[in-house]
Amino acid sequence: MIFPVYEDDIYMMREMALDDANDMFEYLRDKDVMRYTASPTHITIEDTKAMIRKLSSSFPDGQGIAWVVVDKQSNKAIGHIGLYYTDVNKMNASVGFIISPAYQNHGIATWALGNCINFGLNQLKVTRIEAKCKSVNVASERVMQKCGMVFLEMKKSPFLVDGIYYDIKTYIISLNKDYIV
Repeated sequence: MIFPVYEDDIYMMREMALDDANDMFEYLRDKDVMRYTASPTHITIEDTKAMIRKLSSSFPDGQGIAWVVVDKQSNKAIGHIGLYYTDVNKMNASVGFIISPAYQNHGIATWALGNCINFGLNQLKVTRIEAKCKSVNVASERVMQKCGMVFLEMKKSPFLVDGIYYDIKTYIISLNKDYIV
């Protein structure tokens, strides 16, 4: 399968490359951005390069797919999104995304997530996609809702982050309506 590229007049979702590391490091080192993720804040550019190598290998290894989101005018990496299988039969997947603060509230995350869901359900033929967010991350929750994902559950996180156990909300979209509660 050829790596899929999505684009509109302003943005593009394409395969990640090490050349994107400097742009991605800008938002991955931002504690305010990373406080909403399950990943640690990047301390060095090497942290970002290691992440790119790992995420980039998911497509050729058949474990999922990761795109970088690029502003076409500046060719700047402004976020990333990935879809990864969560079971051995490759019927279920999980999605996660981050958009640089300077580009938030412009519909980019909704556009990227919509493309990702479409690819997962129609090209990869997964039957269920889930996304999780901390309960305090209202913006990500709203993106999931706009893309047709429905609330499944909220659980206490087993991970202590900055002295807090956050509640984690799970949203899903599924071809199998039995998953919809």
